[in-house]
Amino acid sequence: MSAALTFLGAAGTVTGAKFLVASDGARLLLECGMFQGLRELRARNWEAPPVQPGTLAAVLLSHAHIDHSGYLPRLVRDGFEGPIFCSPGTADLLILGASTVEVVASGRRLVYSGDLGRYDVPIMRDPVAVASADTLLVESTYGDRLHPAGDATPVIGQAVQRAADLRGWLLVPAFAIGRTQDLLYVVRELEEAGRIPRLPVYLDSPMGIESTAIYERHPEEHDPATIRITAVGKRPFVPARFHLCPTADESKKLNGIDGPGVIIAGSGMATGGRILHHLRHRLADERTTVLFVGYQAAGTRGRLLRDGASRLRIFGEDVSVRATIMATDALSAHADQGEIIRWLRGFTRPPAMTYCVHGEPAAAAALRAVIEQHLGWRCAVAADLQQIEL
Repeated sequence: MSAALTFLGAAGTVTGAKFLVASDGARLLLECGMFQGLRELRARNWEAPPVQPGTLAAVLLSHAHIDHSGYLPRLVRDGFEGPIFCSPGTADLLILGASTVEVVASGRRLVYSGDLGRYDVPIMRDPVAVASADTLLVESTYGDRLHPAGDATPVIGQAVQRAADLRGWLLVPAFAIGRTQDLLYVVRELEEAGRIPRLPVYLDSPMGIESTAIYERHPEEHDPATIRITAVGKRPFVPARFHLCPTADESKKLNGIDGPGVIIAGSGMATGGRILHHLRHRLADERTTVLFVGYQAAGTRGRLLRDGASRLRIFGEDVSVRATIMATDALSAHADQGEIIRWLRGFTRPPAMTYCVHGEPAAAAALRAVIEQHLGWRCAVAADLQQIEL
């Protein structure tokens, strides 16, 4: 019997990952993500599900980011009753549990890279090589670029120092899971090295607070360097003057506190969450610094600020932007073009066909070209709603 795959998201765009696999009368959904970014993409979250949820035998998740798992509540509400397969870490919403997924259907091996991590970075272990696949889906978020040499530490240090020098606030829109813990780790390291002053650091994110606690409960998932920090009695994700803001009232109180200080809050692309209140309150202050430490999708407030917007619409108001906007891509959890190729070189034989997914058109096209030129593999950019045989 033949097996088929249909791209229901993350094809021609980064978000909304959903890949429908059908074989021998059974259907499963690989990833169940929400669309983010442009309005026309977000509108797809409100449309009828692209597949009848009650007909699915199972859902497989690579990790817990919202663009890979955020559509699950809608799927369940509309009739899905099957099992959801994922790693224990992903079940705990832990990015350390992120996985590459392999599906064997009608004797054909489908491998999906998931969101490939980076090599030689704190906390996370290196990506694990895969030997072979008949069909490969590879993410292409940063398929058209290389991350800056070095790491994000200097930029984070400069942002904290600017807040200290101006007695202002450093606002960091950050994904609650993964990026928040990376940032806390770097701030603690800089403090311990005496490279930045020990400012109050407020984690204003209920999900960020819970995910940080989960990270601390799973030291076995950390890389060797982080394990060594824990072994000597230190807490890797706790700066010297660390404060948690689990409630809305505690978040609101920050508006009445004078700087300097650091506020870390979601959402990472400034599309929602508590960071919007802080941006509305402090963007017009020249002493404010905003630091972006993750990917900013087209159409998001984060992308607008990174691109130099002088005004920003927040809660129906036009807010003047006088704050200094900083950014670093070096903290990205996503592999860049070179790291993706490094992972692909781990295959012992080429896949029969490789598809670039989870990337904006230019990034996916660039990665396809590099794969063809450097590896000599057959490769294509996945198209939205395209169906292929495995």
